[in-house]
Amino acid sequence: MTSPFTSEQDGLSEAEAWELARQVEEMGPEDVVAVLRRPGRPRLRGTETGRSPRVTARLPESLLARYRESARHHHTSVTEEVRRVLTEHAPR
Repeated sequence: MTSPFTSEQDGLSEAEAWELARQVEEMGPEDVVAVLRRPGRPRLRGTETGRSPRVTARLPESLLARYRESARHHHTSVTEEVRRVLTEHAPR
């Protein structure tokens, strides 16, 4: 039987690839999901779903420097500082 794997691409020998395929075939669906699930960021506290969509903004260097200084002063991250300011000044 021809191998569906290429050792040059995967960095596995043919025997290792076949053994890995055999192990995956023996796994249950929950096991496969657990293996495929990548670790990510922890859920955002204080949200109902834990979801936190990303918003990207460009800031002048001087403003970013102010956020960095504030983050150092409050022993937190720039992200937390920006989130705090946005929350405090969000429209009601």
